[in-house]
Amino acid sequence: MDGRGHRIYLAGSGTPTVVFEPAIGDVGLTFGLVLPHVARLTTAFTHDRPGLGDSAPADSPRTVDILVHELRLALAAAELEPPYVLVGHSFASLTVQTFAYLHPAELKGIVLLDGAHEDQMERFPAELSPRGMLAGYTDQLRALAAAVREGEPAPELVPVPETFPEPLARAYRDATAPTPERLETAAAEYGDLEESQAQVRRLVKSSVGTIPIVAIRHGVPQPMPGVPDEVNERYEAAWQHMQEELARRSISGRVIVAEGAGHLIHHDRPDLVVDAISGLLG
Repeated sequence: MDGRGHRIYLAGSGTPTVVFEPAIGDVGLTFGLVLPHVARLTTAFTHDRPGLGDSAPADSPRTVDILVHELRLALAAAELEPPYVLVGHSFASLTVQTFAYLHPAELKGIVLLDGAHEDQMERFPAELSPRGMLAGYTDQLRALAAAVREGEPAPELVPVPETFPEPLARAYRDATAPTPERLETAAAEYGDLEESQAQVRRLVKSSVGTIPIVAIRHGVPQPMPGVPDEVNERYEAAWQHMQEELARRSISGRVIVAEGAGHLIHHDRPDLVVDAISGLLG
């Protein structure tokens, strides 16, 4: 943890540094099956964003411009200079892309794990009411934070992956236990999501140039519960198309299908993630 109470995880040595950025409400230990293998190849870094895990509370909005600034402060505190390979899961695709457009000279490559797209709200089937779902979940998290602050017990919101060995599972469970501060931070990340998407939309150009992008998408369909099959098929098709778009933002981008993996690709297929990263290190 650096002097500002920012929890970082650091292993290995060499360049480029591989930087892992977790999804909304998640913590650095989510990459616990991948980071040790990458650390055998080069320096591997991840962190708990402010307000999550073991980091100090967040004191600013949770939009991606601020998240990139905080990430760069954490890298500087760890004395890790560029170049970097950035690895972002889900929502963190927005953070990684913002970093890439603002600081392209610092990057050697990008790996997106089922990466979020800035236009997904508009492009998912209207029957799913994505904005309504987002607002509802944000309100639920805020209400739960208030209840926990009053002493009520909270359910486990971030399930411990079955693939985690017991020491990692125990540490992950502790880091994601629902405290009021963590719940409020996750709610803020969800609440600021549309502004984060708008920020990426303003930055996106036709290409990030020669920075390689590897977009790894889930191979196991991720249907929404209680939705007709036809709607879920359109949802899946839209997701796959957006993954192709993310890869095409680099002149050397490509998509990999993670066979046997759901949305949590780094839990289900850590081998595939390590292979993709290793291909960008040379």
